[in-house]
Amino acid sequence: MLRSARAEKKTLTKIAEYELGQTIGRGIFRLGSQLPTEFELCQMLGVCSTVVREALRMLEEDGLVSRRHEVGMFVRDHPILKSLNFN
Repeated sequence: MLRSARAEKKTLTKIAEYELGQTIGRGIFRLGSQLPTEFELCQMLGVCSTVVREALRMLEEDGLVSRRHEVGMFVRDHPILKSLNFN
């Protein structure tokens, strides 16, 4: 499912962000579904909670996930694309 982020030579946060984004893109985490807990994502990726939090923040900034206060992180039903290449 997810590859360990420690196998790459990039920053752990960028690798975790990429892996989560790819997993969403492949439909493993479906649109509108809740992501696993931070603890579970740490175990899946083999990184600490700080790396997972930052990767999720970056995905949220990119419009792929959204945070629901006191509920968790969810894959957005309609991702917000911020790239000008999609005009």
